[in-house]
Amino acid sequence: EFDAKRMLEIDMPRMLDLRYAVDPKTLAITSDGVVRYVIIAKSTGPGAALNAFYDGVRCATGETKSYARYSGDAWHPIENPEWKPLEQARTRYNLALARQALCRSGAPRATAGEMVQALRKPQYVD
Repeated sequence: EFDAKRMLEIDMPRMLDLRYAVDPKTLAITSDGVVRYVIIAKSTGPGAALNAFYDGVRCATGETKSYARYSGDAWHPIENPEWKPLEQARTRYNLALARQALCRSGAPRATAGEMVQALRKPQYVD
């Protein structure tokens, strides 16, 4: 389960009225090389809404998948989740997160701790 108090913000264009952040405690690298995590999207305007997504990035193929969405205090599984190219994803936060922290040279960083360090001091790599 995620905690909004732990969130590390992703560097995104400021023209967006949403702030995106990842809960570092949810970062996990699976045995097949997928990095999974919970990301929160929070609006910055009045009556700020909060949504979260349980997503994954496959660094080797440059793809992303969304497994579930959190809204109304509950998780809702995504029906038939599919891998999509990071460059073509509907939202750009997965691409930003992959470049800033998750992937390096077509592979996941070695540990979740390394990813957290990269989030705190983003260095943009492809």
